[in-house]
Parts: sequence; structure tokens; C-alpha cells
Amino acid sequence: MSVDYSKWTKLLAEDDKQEEETGCDKEWSEMTAEERLATLKRADDEEAKVRANREAHEEYLRRINQDVQQTDDSWMHDVDLDSYEDFTIKRTWRVVKVRGADFFKRGQLQMAEQQWLGGLLLVHKVGLNWPTSTDLYVQLKCNLAQLYIKQQRWLEAKRVASAALEQDPHCEKALYRRSLVHITFADWAEARHDLEQLLAAFPGNAEAGRKLQEVKQALREKTDKLKGVGVKLSNAMEDMTSDGTLRKLCVLIPGEAEPADERWIWPWGTEEWLGPSREKAVLTVHVVVRSVGGEELFSTRQRVRLPETPEERDSIRLKMQEVAELDDRAGKAQRSPMDFYDQEELRPMRWRFGDPMVYAGFDLAARSMKLGEKAVFEIDQPLLEPSVSDFYGQDGGAARVAGLPNFKHHIQENKLNLLSEELPEWELELEAKIQRTVRAELHLVDIELFRDLSPGRTGEYLVHIPCAGNTRKKLLQQGLKVVGNFIIAGALSGQALYSVQNAVWVLGEEGQESYIDRPGQRTVWIPRCLGQVIHDASWVALHEGAKLEARLQAGPAPMELNPKMARDLHWKRAWSHRPPVAIGIEIHTVLS
Repeated sequence: MSVDYSKWTKLLAEDDKQEEETGCDKEWSEMTAEERLATLKRADDEEAKVRANREAHEEYLRRINQDVQQTDDSWMHDVDLDSYEDFTIKRTWRVVKVRGADFFKRGQLQMAEQQWLGGLLLVHKVGLNWPTSTDLYVQLKCNLAQLYIKQQRWLEAKRVASAALEQDPHCEKALYRRSLVHITFADWAEARHDLEQLLAAFPGNAEAGRKLQEVKQALREKTDKLKGVGVKLSNAMEDMTSDGTLRKLCVLIPGEAEPADERWIWPWGTEEWLGPSREKAVLTVHVVVRSVGGEELFSTRQRVRLPETPEERDSIRLKMQEVAELDDRAGKAQRSPMDFYDQEELRPMRWRFGDPMVYAGFDLAARSMKLGEKAVFEIDQPLLEPSVSDFYGQDGGAARVAGLPNFKHHIQENKLNLLSEELPEWELELEAKIQRTVRAELHLVDIELFRDLSPGRTGEYLVHIPCAGNTRKKLLQQGLKVVGNFIIAGALSGQALYSVQNAVWVLGEEGQESYIDRPGQRTVWIPRCLGQVIHDASWVALHEGAKLEARLQAGPAPMELNPKMARDLHWKRAWSHRPPVAIGIEIHTVLS
């Protein structure tokens, strides 16, 4: 084996350049004490780097030698050496696939996965039309499904098992392993379908027979559990719309039959809220949305913060590889990629009864629920994007600012963006990722009545007073200097667009700069909409300690919200972009 040293010339040149820039080309006697310490440290670092590179290279050579020693030429006895396709497929059958199985038996799951994924790449290069290519493809996919199940990478296991079934719909291993994924997600109907299809082709599979009995028992228990909770279901499913685009699959938590506030006893909804009524109901709902395949698309419970830059992604990949190697040596199960990402708690979604800026599927589903109920629904595409397209028109940015999730594709939008950086467009196969149905888990947390102050009472401007303040303290009036907190957030998600703590301003003089009641007293902008909300909440006397909430279907433009934040925007967007917002205000001190 010859070694190519050509790259070292370039590295030495770079090293000489670095020495010149750091001043390390001086003689030892010419250096200051600091330069000598820096030179010694650099030498130690370089020595450690060379040692690590040498060890890595020796390990690489050791693995090559080990592979050569363990692989003989017996597998080539009937290979047509003039045919790339024959050589590649037979080598993958007899060497790559077998080597992956050996790694799997020894618990070296990462090495096994690399072998089998590499085998699939070779099969793709040859194509599935070559004899035995399809059988090899199916077996490699089934092997990966078994590996992913062992690592509890359920969605990946389902994906590869489904890919195997696309080529061989009666594959025994693929049907069984996909049924295990369905069972893990309590998707009993799909699990029963796969197991029944398996047993129809392989009636002697005793393990599949036992699993089918367990699944049928789980279906019976779920049906019994749903009895008496106030939801009529047929075959554990109820169509909520005449065209079947919204279906209630199951009730996880039955909700309150007799809530403390009698206004919210089921059925609490009224058609008056859809018209010019003085009050409108605002619903607070936790929403978790998954694809039918089980991948989480959106959640108001918590959010995984995916790496934003290539450097962050590379750092996490390196960490995942290091941890995977340690887990393999310790015989531990492989971790999910989600274990390496930070998570943050989120707020539930909020919208008014009949709100045009939220998906109709969400709103109709929530109307069918008792207060405190948690249930699972299937929502088809007509009740998703098409139901809000007229409201948002061409301004998709308003939907994002409001906090409306995007379900166009059946993988998370931020993951799709990451993929688009690494794969060419034709490999993304976006048409195959179009979302047609989602499963939404809704939890109706709260219902509150807001006063409708919009012209014609159309629901475009709502105000609520959770607390009018302490009546023993000062009455809020125009001209008083106050200290308070405020937040202007996306109307649906509650994610802050602009918020300030301990802001000082004069009531009635909003729409200008003021300051923070803290050391340093930095300046802040006080939006004019704050004064408008306080002024309009006139049906109750407000005192020090008052808390107010408002919802605007067309909120303040960026230039009105905070001119400093909007100065980098295009002038048209800065003055005309008015996304739906929610406003929260708390006046905790009156200074004068």
C-alpha cells in the first residue's frame, strides 16, 4: 500500500503562513515571556493533534486489514466478471448483507446500519430490474426495519418496512415489523390490517397470531373505555362533517361533565357567537398534529430547537457519532436524534369560536369537545389550508406571524428546509410529500368570553378584562404616569413579536419613545395600540393592578409596533403588513 504525501506540502505552507501571522517564526531568544508560553502551548496542541490523527489513521488501516482478512473470494465462484451488475448484486448478497448481519448479532448496530444502507445504494445503482435485485432490496429494508425497532426509531422503521411492502406487498417480515410500529403508536386498526394480511398469506405464523389477538383485545378495551363519556362513536370513529373530512377517532380524556362555570356545560357553543353578538368565545387549546404515519408535524406542548447553521449541525452529528460509539460499546440501545436537541415549553393555541384565521378543522373539532376533554381527530386537506386561503390571501407571512402551522408537506417545515440545503430538488420528491390528512390531538383547556368592540361586531377586535385592579388603589386615567408590562404576540401561537417589562409611560401619550423603570433607563417604544385598548375597556373602572387582553384580526404594522425593529424592512411591508395579534397589558404601578 503506497501513501500519498502530496497534501502535506499544502499543509506545511499553511503552517508557515500561520507562524508568520502569529509571530512564531522568531528565534526563542527574541520572544517575550508571553510569546514563549504561546509557542509552548501551540506545540503541545500540535503534538496532540498529530497523535490523534495518527491513531485515527492506524485504526482505519486496521479495519481495512481486518476486512481483507475476513473476506475470501469464494463468493465469486459464479460471478460474471465482465458484468458490473452481476458482480455488484452478488457481492451485496454474499458480502455486504452478511457482514451487516454479523455486526447486528454482535450488537454493533451502527456498523450494521452502514453496511445495509451501503447495500441499498449499490442496488439503486444497478436498478430493480436486474434479477434478484428486488428481493435483495426488500431484505435489506426488512433488516433495517428490525434494526430501527431495536433502536426504538419507530418512524424510520415504519418507513423502510413500507418501502419493502411497495415492492412485495405480502412480505412476511415487513408486515410483521410494520405492525409492531403501529402497536407502539396504539394505531390498532392499522396493526390489525397488517397482521390479518400477514396471516392470510402465512397462516402458520404463531407470533403474528398472538399479536393479532392482543390488538383485537386492545380495540375492545378502547371501545369499552369510550362508552359513557358523552361521545357517540361508530367503529371507534365519528364523522363530524357531512362530507367526512373531519373524523373523531377517540376520546383520551372525557372532560368535565359539570364544570364550575355552568356556562361551559356541554353543549356550550352557540350560533350567536358566529353573528353580531356583543360577546365572543375565545378557546384555549393544546394541539399536537401528526401525519397518518405517526411523524409529529406540530405541537403546542414543546418544540425541538433544530440547529440553524451548518456548523451547529456538524457539531451535533459529531456528538451523536461519539455517543453512538459509546452506547455500542456499553451494549445500550441507540438514542433518538431528538435526544440531542434542546426543547422549549410552548403556549397553547387561542382562537375565537368561528375564527377565519385558524384551520376550520381545528375549530370544528374543538366545538365538539367538553371543557378539559382531550381527543384525537383525523382532518382532511379541505379543512386545512383551503379553509384559510381566502382570509390570508397572498400574504402567507401573516399566517406565519399569527402562528398558524403549515401542513402542506408530511415532514416538519424546518426539516424540509434543512433537506433542501443538502439534496437536489428532484431527490426531495416534494409531490410525494404532499399532506392529505393529518391526525390532531386536541385538548380544550379553557373558554373565555371577550367583548366584541369591532364595527358591526364582526369579531375583528375583541377585548377582555381578566382583572380590573385593586379598587383601593388609584383609578387609571388619561395623563397618569404608570409602570407596566406589555406583550404583542401572534394571535394563535402567543409567540412574542414585541414585549417590554417595567415600561414607564403616560396614559394617552402612547405612540412615542419612553423608558424602562430600571437602572440605566434604556429607551423603549410604546405602541399606540396599548392606549387604544386601555381607552376602549371603559365598561369597567380600571385601577392599579389591572390586566387586559385584546385580539386584533389586523394588528399594528411593524412601523407602528416598533420603528427601530422595522427600519430594515421594505417600506411597503413596514407600513402595510398587519398580521393578527394578541395584546396583553398589566399596569402594576401608578407613579403620578
